[in-house]
Amino acid sequence: MKKTLIASALLTASVALSSAVTTATVRNFTSPTAGLPILDNTGTPIRGSYAVGFYASDFDFVGSTGEQVRDGITQFGSELNSFVFDGLIGAPNSTSANIPKEGGSPFTGNDVFVLFGDQDTLASSTLFGVVRLGTQFQNENDADLGTVDATITGATATVEYGFLVSPSAQPSGPVAFNFAEGLQLSAVGIPEPSTSLLAALAGLGLVARRRR
Repeated sequence: MKKTLIASALLTASVALSSAVTTATVRNFTSPTAGLPILDNTGTPIRGSYAVGFYASDFDFVGSTGEQVRDGITQFGSELNSFVFDGLIGAPNSTSANIPKEGGSPFTGNDVFVLFGDQDTLASSTLFGVVRLGTQFQNENDADLGTVDATITGATATVEYGFLVSPSAQPSGPVAFNFAEGLQLSAVGIPEPSTSLLAALAGLGLVARRRR
């Protein structure tokens, strides 16, 4: 049976359910000021590639390299690169693939993630970012479930890999964008709070010692 993955543009995700087609829609802006543009490691909006899918519940984003994060996703359909403006996923993009089947699949019940890379393909990317969308894959033949639609911006996104930062430049297009934050792709992920806290305490200890 042919299934379709449609990726359109705003870190808003929908998993539309029916007996014929299973659809995931992803976009990363809801207005010229509300959204999460994709940024390189200098904070500049870029075009790259991305994939929708899920990670194992015990996947260690903190202890993983970018390549391990790239390889750890179970992809829903194929990767996409439908960026219309730098930093913003825009035009719909469809592909056929073996994605959730009637009667259940490995996707069913798993949280939906989006993986971003800094190059035209994920395989060639060296910087990555991962966002958890706060919704789950469902069986395509579950009745009366309708569409799950969760809008995600910088204020509500769960960033699992990469950083939320203020863009050093804004996307350019027919309207003026002014996003407060963006997803900065990275090779190092996000430090554990405990690690950051220990580093801060160590710094305070040094300051206190110098004052004696």
